[in-house]
Order: sequence, then structure tokens, then C-alpha cells
Amino acid sequence: MRALALATLLLAPAAAAAQDPANDLLRDLGLAPAAQLVTVQALRRADGLVVVTLTPQGAVKLVADPGVSVVPVDQAGLPVADPVAMLDRAKEYFPLPPSLVVHPGTAAALKVEYAYCVVAKQCLFGDVTVAIPPPA
Repeated sequence: MRALALATLLLAPAAAAAQDPANDLLRDLGLAPAAQLVTVQALRRADGLVVVTLTPQGAVKLVADPGVSVVPVDQAGLPVADPVAMLDRAKEYFPLPPSLVVHPGTAAALKVEYAYCVVAKQCLFGDVTVAIPPPA
């Protein structure tokens, strides 16, 4: 099996994270900045599709409803293909890190949106734009 390309990006650059009000809230709760709470990985498969996986760190949980969405976007951040979403209204949180398979088409990047809880009922929305990995 061929090695697959892997692109891992955290939620936000350090400079932007310092100005994020969510980071102030997290700091007040004694928690790490948002960029350290959820990692987003994009892995290109041999067939050209991209698998996006969100991995919460520590006690962080990803909220199953509204779930996770991935939108292929151009360089200006405008959608260029249909979004892919995963949600489960029967559960409060995803029991395992969610993975979504996306057809990137002509997209330059993927915009990933999700909700996460740092402690019970203390939830925030997150979004990150990840580069599309090169073909394997």
C-alpha cells in the first residue's frame, strides 16, 4: 500500500489565537488554547478523495448535533463543491473521532466546522481551513 500524504493543521495560528475571545474563555477555565484542543487532519487517498478526521484532545468532546461539516472552498474561501456533513441526533457527543470523506474537485482547501465541549455543557464552535494534501 502506498504511503498517503498527510496534512495536519491546528485550529489557528498562534498570533490569531492570542486575539480569539474563545481562548480567553478557555484560559479562564484553566484550559489550553483552542488550537490545542482539537486537531484536524486531511489525508488524501489513492483514489483522490480526502479523509478529514477531527481528534479531540484530553477531555474535550465533539458535539454530535450539530456535528461536523466540511466544505471544499477556493482560495477566496468560497464554496466550490457540495459540503459533506456528519451528525447524530441520537447522541450528545461522537464516541470516536469523526472522519468524513470529501471529493475536493477544484478546491484549494477544505473549511471544517464543528462544535466541541471543553467541560460538561461548556461548548464552543470551531472552524479551521485545511490545505488539501497533494496526490499520493
